[in-house]
Amino acid sequence: MKSRTSQSGDPDLLRRKAEEISRKSESRSPESLTGAPVEETSRIVHELRVHQIELEMQNEELRRIHQELAEEHERYLDLFDFAPVGYCTLTEHGQITATNLTATTMLDVTRNNLVGQQITRFICDDDQLTFVREMKELFATGAARSCELRLKKTDSTQFWACLKLVLKQHGDTPVCRVVISDINDRKQAEIALTESELHFRNLANCGQALIWTSGEDKLCDYFNEPWLDFTGRTLEQELGNGWLEGVHAEDLDRCLSTYVTAFDRHEPFSMEYRLRHVSGEYRWLVDQGTPRFNSQDAFVGYIGHCLDITPRKHMEEELLATKNAAESANKAKSAFLANMSHEIRTPLNGLLGMMQLLETTETSDEQQMYIEMAIRSGGRLTRLLSDILDLSRIEAGRMPLSEEPFNLSETFSAITDSFGPVSIQKRLPIRIDVAPDVPEEVLGDEVRVRQVLFNLVGNAMKFCAHGEVRVEVSTLLPLPPDTVRVLFCVSDTGAGMSDTTLETLGDPFTQASEGFTREHQGAGLGLSICKRLVAAMGGTLAFESTLGAGTTAYLMLPFRRRAHSRLPDQPNAESAAPSLRILLVEDDETSRLAETQLLKKMGHTVQTAGNGIEALESMRRSTFDCVLMDVQMEVMDGLEATKKIRTDASKFFDPKIPIVAMTAYAMRGDRERFIMAGMDDYISKPFDRNKLAQVLGGIDVKDRT
Repeated sequence: MKSRTSQSGDPDLLRRKAEEISRKSESRSPESLTGAPVEETSRIVHELRVHQIELEMQNEELRRIHQELAEEHERYLDLFDFAPVGYCTLTEHGQITATNLTATTMLDVTRNNLVGQQITRFICDDDQLTFVREMKELFATGAARSCELRLKKTDSTQFWACLKLVLKQHGDTPVCRVVISDINDRKQAEIALTESELHFRNLANCGQALIWTSGEDKLCDYFNEPWLDFTGRTLEQELGNGWLEGVHAEDLDRCLSTYVTAFDRHEPFSMEYRLRHVSGEYRWLVDQGTPRFNSQDAFVGYIGHCLDITPRKHMEEELLATKNAAESANKAKSAFLANMSHEIRTPLNGLLGMMQLLETTETSDEQQMYIEMAIRSGGRLTRLLSDILDLSRIEAGRMPLSEEPFNLSETFSAITDSFGPVSIQKRLPIRIDVAPDVPEEVLGDEVRVRQVLFNLVGNAMKFCAHGEVRVEVSTLLPLPPDTVRVLFCVSDTGAGMSDTTLETLGDPFTQASEGFTREHQGAGLGLSICKRLVAAMGGTLAFESTLGAGTTAYLMLPFRRRAHSRLPDQPNAESAAPSLRILLVEDDETSRLAETQLLKKMGHTVQTAGNGIEALESMRRSTFDCVLMDVQMEVMDGLEATKKIRTDASKFFDPKIPIVAMTAYAMRGDRERFIMAGMDDYISKPFDRNKLAQVLGGIDVKDRT
């Protein structure tokens, strides 16, 4: 601050003027003073007063300046004491000579107890060497120093601080000015971050997963240690696109396409590819990539986790090879079964055909009994063959189920009709009780439903010697609105079974009675097939039996209700067929003779052919109403002959003539295959003459000449 002084206000000048006036007064005599001019005296007195006033003003200004300086100094001390950082002045040996209040607060000590102390007393033991080293450098070089270390309060509480050391001169003595900043929060955050990074790095490196990350530029910027151990390459070699050098050439384009496409869409991806192992072998990896986002939800790249799936791939290859082998074996088995079925049915067809033909002749009662017994035995053999084929198809998962409308009441009538003779013979009545809420018409596989019910009723009739067999039909709570669950309870009053027998009931090739003294015949396939059919139809089959009191079978089957109640009219098997001109194509001599004679006895005109070529020649020479076509024949089979008839452009044949497959091929799907080949209907061998009559009765000949 500048002082407002002037020349007249100079204290030395006033003093000199006062001394000058005094000398003048002493040198004069009183007389001379008396004679001195009054004006001069007054002037001098006035001048003295003016200088006195100016001096007083100067003193007042000095007092004011001193006051301002004192206040400024007080403000400086406040700023110094209450600064956000601590200040200390140290001697070269580390003794504290001055400090502010912030430093005392940091160290939890009073100023009087802090000044005079060695600062190392407040530094943790592990960090004291660091501080001493920095102090030596400061006083040796004069360059400012900085260090981070842990300070401790009087209660031994520690905190991290940053100390900045600056060399200053205090008079002739150099001192150290220390600025102390509390960085405990930042340091703790850094430590936590370091620990977190170490933790996740350990997680990344200690597992089996091969982990990588990439940035927004699609370039990989990190690979964990398992990845590097797997490839045997350095991190520098793998960074960026370097890792692609190890991808198998056959997988590279697909791998890149999957990666880039997912990256551009910020979508997760999963891909499998081969990566070169450190051993030189290519091993299969499954790589699952996930997009990464920062705390502001901004996309920053990808993280991928890879697992070595080579053992799984090898297992898949082995399973595929096993599956292919099993399918080949299954095809071979199916082909074998189809061939065996055909080869067994062909002579069986001739045998039963002859028996049915013989049945039409005049015979004695004894001969008629023998014929009926032979036909029943042939029928049993046919059913056994069908059961074996059904079991094979079920085990192979090739038992398709149809869903067609059918009438349950007709199924119950069929049970009564089929088992009527046995019921009369054994004097064992069959009673069928149907609840009023059971719908007459449902959608399902009528053939399989009949097969299961016929088996259950047949077993009841077989194992029951007296009493009755009862079939009770009711409904259970429905599932969806268009579904009805029907419960069939088939009970008998027969011998019953023990709990041990019940446990194995339904196992293939087992019966309730074993050994050479079995009372009842059978291969033990019926119930096994039924259980599988019921499961395939979504139903359940359970048994309850008491030894010596009888057995009850509980069959539940779900059906869909029909949207319309009217069933299509079925042809009447018993109605008389019109006389037809029939071309019978059959390569087996016995079957050809039996079929020819039966057809003639039905009133038809029959001409025969031994193979497809002969059939075509016969059709060139004669006109027929229908063709009964065998399938497997030498020279030309039935399918080839049918194709030539349907596609004939020479006008020798009628391409619309009804062709009925009459064949020993009776596997599931054969009928559909022959229909697709151009045939109109299908009869399996060994044929039943009633079935044959039904098929022929459906042929329309009114427009044929």
